[in-house]
Amino acid sequence: MKPSTSCARLSGDEGLWEACKRLWDGITRTKLYITGGIGATHVGEAFSYPFDLPNDTAYSETCAAFGLAFFARRMLQVHPKGEYGDVMEQALYNTVLAGMALDGKSFFYVNPLEADTLMPWEGETRIRIGAESPVQCTLAFRLPGYSGSGSLKGVRGGKELRLSWKGRELLDACEGCRITDGYLYLEGEWEDGDVLSLSLALEVHMWAADARVREDVGKVAFTRGPVTYCMEEADNGKDLHLCRADLERIGPGCKGVRVEMWEGLGHPMALLKVPGLREQDAGCAPDALYHDYAAPRLEETTLTLLPYYAWATAARGR
Repeated sequence: MKPSTSCARLSGDEGLWEACKRLWDGITRTKLYITGGIGATHVGEAFSYPFDLPNDTAYSETCAAFGLAFFARRMLQVHPKGEYGDVMEQALYNTVLAGMALDGKSFFYVNPLEADTLMPWEGETRIRIGAESPVQCTLAFRLPGYSGSGSLKGVRGGKELRLSWKGRELLDACEGCRITDGYLYLEGEWEDGDVLSLSLALEVHMWAADARVREDVGKVAFTRGPVTYCMEEADNGKDLHLCRADLERIGPGCKGVRVEMWEGLGHPMALLKVPGLREQDAGCAPDALYHDYAAPRLEETTLTLLPYYAWATAARGR
């Protein structure tokens, strides 16, 4: 994938570039886990057929996620399109990080990674211009697909600049400002010391897979920003298969989900407190595997979700 994209970029071969785009679409539309993992089957360590994304037997090697991130980077070099950056973050913040311990000293697979950033817990970014003399140029900021709105304020050429957006539409009139393919472009003359503060909304989303992904029918997944979340016994007790999301209490736009910062594992991270329901075991006779069906009895609870990359860190269990 990476060599083909590099060749297309360096040679200008349009036919090869179109093939790279078809390959990208095939992966991201039909063969990509919500964690940014790829390669569902251990048979040949390969892709399976479209929409075959098993959960318990997912192969999804961390090295494959690295490869996807590199592929996305090469695609960005050819065409600055926001979705390429979105998938790159999806892979890096989830499957890639899940392959290493939080202390960075041990790995499931030898793909060490160094990172130093306040993202993805805060959506604030500050940029300062350094220039010996005024410079006329265009700055580009990717507006991630996981952020539905945002704002920018600061100074351009010594003059105040303020704008905001919702979706991919600017809400303010701004000379030299536009949004194209998921990027915010700011044209103008910039001076030394100009500062821009970018604020991105980090909403919680509850996702459902395409109905053709049979293993995910009746299931949902939660994300906040680029981070995918999971649930463990250490926080929610045993028999996780008896837990479900309480859609009524979660509400539209996941307004019922609380975000809490936590450092219980020696590493700051945002937890999700999700309104849930726990099915009470109807109970079989000690010597019976089956019993007459009865409508399940559900009890309200609050489910604790932690970032997928931190699974199996707190304690043993599912």
